[in-house]
Amino acid sequence: MKKAIVFAVSAMLSVSLFADPGLIKLDRATIDPKALKVASVESMEASPTAEGQYQFIVQPETNFSAAEMKKIKALGLKKIGLIPPNAYIFLATKTQIKTLGETFPLLYTGEYKPGYKLVTEHEKKTASFNEPEKFLIGLASKDNFEAVRSFLENKGARNVKLLYKEPPVVEAEFSASLVALLVKMSEVMNVERKAKKKLMNEVARTESLMNVEAVNETGYKGKGVTVVVADTGLDSGDFSNIH
Repeated sequence: MKKAIVFAVSAMLSVSLFADPGLIKLDRATIDPKALKVASVESMEASPTAEGQYQFIVQPETNFSAAEMKKIKALGLKKIGLIPPNAYIFLATKTQIKTLGETFPLLYTGEYKPGYKLVTEHEKKTASFNEPEKFLIGLASKDNFEAVRSFLENKGARNVKLLYKEPPVVEAEFSASLVALLVKMSEVMNVERKAKKKLMNEVARTESLMNVEAVNETGYKGKGVTVVVADTGLDSGDFSNIH
């Protein structure tokens, strides 16, 4: 049985690696590599980092191997994201991205544009567009924190802090009017309003379902326990959304 499972997973991964990867699907855009081939890297919508780097989407003919990723890192490019099944987001200079195309067979290269960085669900305008709200800002690298903090504080943002180091996320209070400027920074990966915590329904805790009360009565509260949920997407059979 175990051999059958291993074979099935291996077969699925082989198809994912070597079949035509098809469209590059983002939350806010769909890119057809066959139609666009290589987008221009001369005219960029975003501003560069202090090191002259921008964010680029790269789709190779097949997934980069571990050895190839080491070579890419040696070229000065930094992988900052993955778009299943085999497109990547790199932080690189224009020269570095051109060198990558000369080194590996690529199906597509193009800018990871500012418009891709907005989380649609949190794009709705609130009653006052200029009133401070809490936002979460994903960074391309934790090394970009000082540049983003400096920008925010110069614009009047409050309580700017590095919420998580890996992946790097900044929390700050500022008006939504700043979002359009933030997404144009190559240090920034995404921007969204921080969702307010709210009590969900407690139907599942009842005796007829999960019967959580019986566990609570044992005295164990889950302190010091880490729970991980792994969702591979392998069960769907759709290679375009395996993560």
